[in-house]
Amino acid sequence: MGRVKNKRRTTMIRKILDLFFRHRSADASARPGMRFVDLGLPSGTLWAESDVKEPTMAGCSLPSYAQIHELIVCCHFYIGSGSDGRKYYCAKGPSKQFVLFPIEDYEGTPGPSGCCWCADSVGEEFRYFMLLSEDTITIGAGQSDLKFPYRMVKSSSCRDTEM
Repeated sequence: MGRVKNKRRTTMIRKILDLFFRHRSADASARPGMRFVDLGLPSGTLWAESDVKEPTMAGCSLPSYAQIHELIVCCHFYIGSGSDGRKYYCAKGPSKQFVLFPIEDYEGTPGPSGCCWCADSVGEEFRYFMLLSEDTITIGAGQSDLKFPYRMVKSSSCRDTEM
């Protein structure tokens, strides 16, 4: 019985991820509009559905320490595979909507992880980041020159889903 439930769950996750990838460009920073997802967080923060190469979008910003903390506390995280064969950490919010964080071997992490930079820094050389790994979901601090991805957020006052 447990095997059947796991197979159904895996099938459902794959269907959800396939749907997600049908609407997603391979390089989000190359398209004029970026989609933002309302995860149903208490603050109303909207999270971009994909990473960007540079954090330079008008009306958007990197998430603050408080916004990352809210994401960690309010969302359910699990690992899934996309139709592209890559693995992702899926953050599903109270609204049942989700965003994906690619799992990669980033320098400065304890192995394959999902992560993104935070807007807040610790001194001049260090910045906070969210770390999703096999053992933990946490906020860490690292040297600002690490090659972590950027994930944009915007306030709930911008309720439209594209920028």
